[in-house]
Amino acid sequence: MKKILMLALLVLFSGCAFLSGNVVKNYDADRIVHYSKISGITGDIGNYAFYIDKGDKIPVSLNVETGLASASDKIELTSGTKLYFTLNIPAGIEKMDEKERNRALKDIKIYISRDAVNWTPYTDLKAVKKMLGIEKGSVSYGASITKEEGLKLNVDVKAGK
Repeated sequence: MKKILMLALLVLFSGCAFLSGNVVKNYDADRIVHYSKISGITGDIGNYAFYIDKGDKIPVSLNVETGLASASDKIELTSGTKLYFTLNIPAGIEKMDEKERNRALKDIKIYISRDAVNWTPYTDLKAVKKMLGIEKGSVSYGASITKEEGLKLNVDVKAGK
């Protein structure tokens, strides 16, 4: 089950599936758990909502492969708000052989929410921006060189109101 969840989280951050349309779904309080408790869940994790608390550290792998350079690093993002997510996983995936499971993983649907009731497909960027209250954002990059630090590249990502 933990392996399936890790694969599902990989799909969450890779953007493999395209979803559209918001969903309203309530979960009983005992079915809303911190993401760190996922490994202890028995049964269908699609019947649960998970949350990331403000201040939680989320590991992120960064990989860059270009003709000019390559890099790989791991960083931690610190969550700035409480955010919920839920997974819609095809039935019986635990019992599938590896080939069937890999095919079924493409059908996983992932939704995020601020209130654990109104769910937005994480791939619908327009709806996600609206849900999170993001009106504008920017990505900038640059380079500098000094005697002390040598060559330095910068990448900045910002979002806000």
